[in-house]
Amino acid sequence: MLGSRDERVADMSANDKKIPHYASEYQHWDLAITLPMGYLEGCSTKYIARWRRKDGIEDLHKAMHYLDKLIEVYVPKPIPRNMSRSEVQYEVSRFSAMNKLSVIEEEYILLLSNYRYEDDLRTARLILEDIIELAEGELLKKIEEPNRPGTPDDGGQHSLMEDDDAAG
Repeated sequence: MLGSRDERVADMSANDKKIPHYASEYQHWDLAITLPMGYLEGCSTKYIARWRRKDGIEDLHKAMHYLDKLIEVYVPKPIPRNMSRSEVQYEVSRFSAMNKLSVIEEEYILLLSNYRYEDDLRTARLILEDIIELAEGELLKKIEEPNRPGTPDDGGQHSLMEDDDAAG
């Protein structure tokens, strides 16, 4: 007999599954549970954490979609937190380091983990616009890079081939 469902589930944590965009030791859902995050905050920050490994700029636009909904439904009320702001910052920094996020991505996640006012969410939107702009710039740079051998200085053979052509 295979054992009870509970025994089978206990044998393999969801974090043990080897899906490329879930390959970190510190999963986004672990951060969302630890802090805790609301649904919209969690969805938006999830897309920030995974955009490089999964759907690229499309994920950044999904993050914006969830943030816009969060701004749309914002009602000033106390957000229950079981951690101090410095404890939240520590967790977000640890998560960011383990997932190789940039400083600006970490700043975005921290702001959505700690916001109190609608202005905080609007600041997060500006940060996300910057992230998208930087990502689009990286993509454009990759598209525009010539696909040719390098020079001897950078380990390629390009200038040596030109010298051979001139001599031959």
